[in-house]
Formats: sequence, structure tokens, C-alpha cells
Amino acid sequence: MLTRRRFIIILVVGSTGRLGGMITRRLPDRGEAVRILVRPNSRCQELVDAGVWPILGDLRERSSLDDVMAVFHNVETGILITATQLRAVF
Repeated sequence: MLTRRRFIIILVVGSTGRLGGMITRRLPDRGEAVRILVRPNSRCQELVDAGVWPILGDLRERSSLDDVMAVFHNVETGILITATQLRAVF
């Protein structure tokens, strides 16, 4: 009997920051499927070149998060990396 390998997508929030960028750049090298939540004006081309797929959204805009989760309802692992204080996000 063949066992199907589950396809796991890692969604990273905070990937354009210093620490988040370091972590995010290493994930594709490990064979991970990585998506990053970025604002429309984010500079993420280096991460895209490393094999990461950007998703436009903003933690401060609830509707953009609904859109992300509607498309990526099978995201199993999420990583939030932020050095800033978030208020009233959830």
C-alpha cells in the first residue's frame, strides 16, 4: 500500500525583517514550501528569488487575512516573527 506524503505549506509573517528574513531564506533550502504574508509595498524580491511565494496582505487589515486564509486553508504551520508591538490585531 502506498502512503501519500502530506504537502505542508509554511506561512511566515514577518519575513521581510532581519530575523524573519534569515529564517525564511533557509526554509526553501530544506525543501519546505514557503509562503510569506507581505504588504503590497514590501521589498521581498530576494525571498522570491530564493523560492518563496509572496501573498499580499496586512496584519492590520482583517479583510486581507480572511482572503489569505480562504486561499490557503490547508496551511498547517505558521510562523510570526515581529519585533514591533501589534495592537488589536485579533
